[in-house]
Amino acid sequence: MRLLFLMLFAALLLTSCASQATFGDAITQGEPTAIPTPVVPTKPVYQVERGKIVYERRFFGRIAPVVTE
Repeated sequence: MRLLFLMLFAALLLTSCASQATFGDAITQGEPTAIPTPVVPTKPVYQVERGKIVYERRFFGRIAPVVTE
């Protein structure tokens, strides 16, 4: 009886570890993976109107470069 269980276990172990070639390669069969489309960022749209400048500000100061050589 013990020998029968060992033989069944060995047969089950050998069939479960069979090569993928006998069952068909799951990687090459079927449809290929779809390539995702690139996400296009939405740009903000601003509405402008022609007309006179309503607010005007004046500042006093000096413009200087950030990096001086």
